[in-house]
Amino acid sequence: MRLPLNWLKEFVSIRLSPQKLAEVLTLAGSEVEKIESSPEVTGVIVGEVLEVNKHPNADRLKVCKVRLEPNKEPRTIVCGAPNVAVGQKVCVALPGTVLANGQELKRANIRGVDSEGMICAEDELGLGSNHAGIIVLDGSAEIGKPASKWLKKPETVFELDITPNRGDCLSIRGLARETAAITGAKLKIQKNNLKEAPEKNTLGIKIQDSKACPQYVARMIKDIKLQASPDYVQARLLACGMRPINAVVDATNYVMLELGQPLHAFDADKVKQITVRLAKPGEKIRTLDNQVRNLQINDILITDGKNPIAIAGVMGGAETEVGDSTVNLIIESARFDPVKIRITANRLGLRSEASNRFEKGIDPAVAVEAADRACELISAWCGGKVLKGRVIAGQKAAPKSKPIVLGLEYAEKILGVKVGVNLAKQKLSALDCKVLAVGKRLKVVPPSFRLDLSLPIDLVEE
Repeated sequence: MRLPLNWLKEFVSIRLSPQKLAEVLTLAGSEVEKIESSPEVTGVIVGEVLEVNKHPNADRLKVCKVRLEPNKEPRTIVCGAPNVAVGQKVCVALPGTVLANGQELKRANIRGVDSEGMICAEDELGLGSNHAGIIVLDGSAEIGKPASKWLKKPETVFELDITPNRGDCLSIRGLARETAAITGAKLKIQKNNLKEAPEKNTLGIKIQDSKACPQYVARMIKDIKLQASPDYVQARLLACGMRPINAVVDATNYVMLELGQPLHAFDADKVKQITVRLAKPGEKIRTLDNQVRNLQINDILITDGKNPIAIAGVMGGAETEVGDSTVNLIIESARFDPVKIRITANRLGLRSEASNRFEKGIDPAVAVEAADRACELISAWCGGKVLKGRVIAGQKAAPKSKPIVLGLEYAEKILGVKVGVNLAKQKLSALDCKVLAVGKRLKVVPPSFRLDLSLPIDLVEE
């Protein structure tokens, strides 16, 4: 699990240094194997593009006039970015600046035109891998000032080894909860800003095997205009090891990383209804990687009532892929049998971020929230209208956690130290457990996301 600290700080107040936080998380069982820090941008200043002209000797290059100081002559800079335009505030590296790859920028004659600097893309400053276009700064950026003030903050990323029993830590919010429990820091409440249209969601959903799929939640969005996700989202996905694709797919991945619930988006115009069932002998599906997959009877399928449109929890089908022509969406947020997901993913060689989370166990209470969050982001980025209501098949609510009875004498015998009732209640309450004390016995109800807490010894460990 890769954890960008700036993202974590949106969920929990942290005052510890990255090194101290890494130490605390490691001691608590979530081992931080590596700490990566992006370089701070230095030696790059804000410029304003005054002119953009065709290069006389190269079709794909442009000759730009860029002002770097008020009331002074602009510099000539040759730029190949397709998005450069008059009026933009941009990041300019002058000769002598050392770029992220360690190369010192020098004056250059590019196809017969002297270039007095570079208008920078994010990869040239070590801020990401995007080289498709230059960075365009906010219009408030001041000419001649260090560009770092208007760039995204340098990011520190933890790489953690999450144990198989702690699937709840495979999300930003899960690690925020863990951080809060360990350090006493305060969790930040996330607001839901989803707005629904009057039109109702009437999608039909059937589940044929409730053990394979205990719950299936679907929301619908109409009239979107597909585009790229915001830069900060792409940067976070890249920091977490995921490739940005488009705003819809990025939103589903972003929510998975944020809340721990895998999601999938279908082109709604290619799906009239949804049936979840096990595969039949001899069935096949062409998946998103354009490979034809032979299915087996333990594979969980999402179908349109007849034909497979996705291998549940593993990979979607090519026929219902979200693409440039997509205007209407179905957003899937579901729970699937973790054993079947593991068997299918291993057999097909399709281990993914999603299958990994299903295998380790996801919070049974988060499916609805995750679907709402994805719709909130997609409608904000792509427009469209979110249809009123959710269609929920199977369990309408998460099953209640079973209470665990813990005797403090038992805990003290294992730990070798005295454990008072108040201290025990404090520690377990910090994990979001509900605790009722009767003498020296505690009745403890774990939160829905702590699937690893089922026995008294689990509570003693905590």
